[in-house]
Amino acid sequence: MAAFEYLTGQGVIVPDTSETLAQVQQMHRDAWGADVLLDPETPLGKVATTDTLILDAAARAAAESLSMFNPEIAEGSALDALGSMLRIKRLGATASAIPAVALSGTPNTIIPAGAQCIDTNGKRWQTDGVRIIPASGSVLATVTCTESGPIECPVGALNRIAPESAVLGWETVTNSAAASPGRLVESNAEFRRRRRRMLAINAAGSLAAIDAALYALPSVRSLQRRENYTGGPLTIDGILLAEHSIWYCVEGGTDTEVALAIMSKKDPGCGFNGAITVPTTDPTSKQIYSVQFDRPIVRPVWARYTVAPVALDVDELCKVATERYVAGEIEGDQGFVVGSSVSPFELSAAVNDVEPRIFVRKVELSTDGIAYSSNELAIAINELPTIDRSRITVVTQ
Repeated sequence: MAAFEYLTGQGVIVPDTSETLAQVQQMHRDAWGADVLLDPETPLGKVATTDTLILDAAARAAAESLSMFNPEIAEGSALDALGSMLRIKRLGATASAIPAVALSGTPNTIIPAGAQCIDTNGKRWQTDGVRIIPASGSVLATVTCTESGPIECPVGALNRIAPESAVLGWETVTNSAAASPGRLVESNAEFRRRRRRMLAINAAGSLAAIDAALYALPSVRSLQRRENYTGGPLTIDGILLAEHSIWYCVEGGTDTEVALAIMSKKDPGCGFNGAITVPTTDPTSKQIYSVQFDRPIVRPVWARYTVAPVALDVDELCKVATERYVAGEIEGDQGFVVGSSVSPFELSAAVNDVEPRIFVRKVELSTDGIAYSSNELAIAINELPTIDRSRITVVTQ
């Protein structure tokens, strides 16, 4: 009698389908005799094939279920559950917002909460509360996009009142500040990466613990840090550190949030370095610390792809792949982060991850849009590489 044992001491074993079929066929021979017809077109042959498919699906389902206990493989709600064990939650979607939008018209006009405006791209934005136009004829309001995600709205682009929100006396709307972009729900790849960085969230007194506290802030995306554990000043990777001190360069988060996160996890007696100084009160002792850290220097990058001709929109696909890579949305790649060099090879791999049918002949990088090189672009420890669609060129040859 065939034994279909898929769960072993090494985990779930998924055998080759041909091996399972051979076992099923032998099971039928044992039951019906050695001369039973099991060709695929015979009735028993079809039964054997169906049994094989069922057993194969069961083995794969068991393997998939067991894989959900591995945070490096798990997805969706299973990955959320593994993160929750360490009090780490997936970041939800947020909407873009514009903090100071001028609503103008006749004095004493009441504009209801949730009144909608439309930008030049057709995106809708709604007010955060009731506004009454004063004698000056204009009042400020915060508006939030009705869609989640990194929706952009440049200065002056919000210029129409939605027809259904029109109020007698409300005449114009305009934004003097650009939108603060929101975000989509954190992807599995992003969540796995952030979870790895936050494994020390329950610790204190180490750089790993400070890292975890910083990455717990929703808007912190990347950082670099160094430590001088000697009794005198020391220059490490071009950064001058005072004796017994730490240095952090953080992308994202407000100054207050970053300072509190660093102070809350640092080792007692440890000093700080950096151009930004934030007076921070210890919530327990009420002692005030002058927490120092740095913000990264933005380093614009240009990229030029040379790809083989193919019946695809290679320009759009290469730009989408670059954006996904930069944002860290591709599994196994961290994207553009503080202090990380930019690799033409990784950008090429990102394109193939998005669309395998594109043959990338060459990827070149530049820091001025004029002189290009296929070499890896070195980025200083306190720099952050950035790129946008206007700095991406795709050449077909």
